[in-house]
Parts: sequence; structure tokens; C-alpha cells
Amino acid sequence: MSIRAAILLGILVFVMGLNTDIPSGHPECFFLESQKYKEGMSLNYEVLRGMGDELVTTLSSPSGITLFHKTGPSGRFVSPVPEDGMYRVCFAQSTLVNIRVGFSFHADDPAHDVVSNADATKIEQARAVEDMVYELNTNLDTVKDTQSYMKAKSVYHHSGKE
Repeated sequence: MSIRAAILLGILVFVMGLNTDIPSGHPECFFLESQKYKEGMSLNYEVLRGMGDELVTTLSSPSGITLFHKTGPSGRFVSPVPEDGMYRVCFAQSTLVNIRVGFSFHADDPAHDVVSNADATKIEQARAVEDMVYELNTNLDTVKDTQSYMKAKSVYHHSGKE
């Protein structure tokens, strides 16, 4: 995969959730470029078609450190951005048939900076509120992604009945 295609794919992933088919024995990898100043990143995924018990999901940092590794049909990862660079999520499986995975991979901008002349107590309180807002925003993304997955499943099942 060329760097240009990876960056374009990263931009698409940043904007919306994606669906992809994962062939047996051939991992599919997607990239997201993010800077350390970003508030955080989140990955949500779910198998839309096929048996997902064999799905292996791995998220790696630009320096090659594994940040997330899980086997199973769905998962969620939320973390601050530890370093600048290109993050990679790979889906792999070893069943005999392809499976379809719906996922989103986001890097979130900080809402705003704390005023620099505020005293330490106000800064601490503001950070606590910002953390709560970020958590709520991430949970909202999860709900939106789940709705998108449900819609994709519904469309798939309705197309199979026709």
C-alpha cells in the first residue's frame, strides 16, 4: 500500500467508520497519522458478517509498540496519543471464509486549552471537566459507530432476503 493511499485512508477513517472484508490469512491494515498534542485516539470495531471469534486486532504505535491486541468479534480501545506519527490497526483472521468488519479509528482534537494565568486549583478542576467531556465525547462516538454497524447489518440482512 502506498503512503499516499495510507494517508487518504487515514483521512477517511478520521471522518467516518468503514467496512472492510478480511480474507483468510491476509491481514488488512489501516493507518492514522496523529500528533501527540491531540486529545486522544479511539478504535471501535465489530464483525458485521461471518464468524468473528478468530478475528485478531492489533493497534501499533509509530515506534512499533503494540498498544492493543485482542482476539474476538468486537472491541474498543481509547487512549491518549503517546507520540507523533502514523498509527496502524491490522485485522487478521484464519477462518475459511472472508469476514466483514465495521470499524472507526479516530484522533480527537482538544476542545480548548486551559487559561495560562489560572491558579492550580482551577486548572485541576478544568482538566477534570475536560476529561469528563472527552469521555462523554468518546462514548458518543461509540454510540454513533454502533448505530452505523447496526444499520450496515440491517442493510446486509435485508439485501439477503430479496
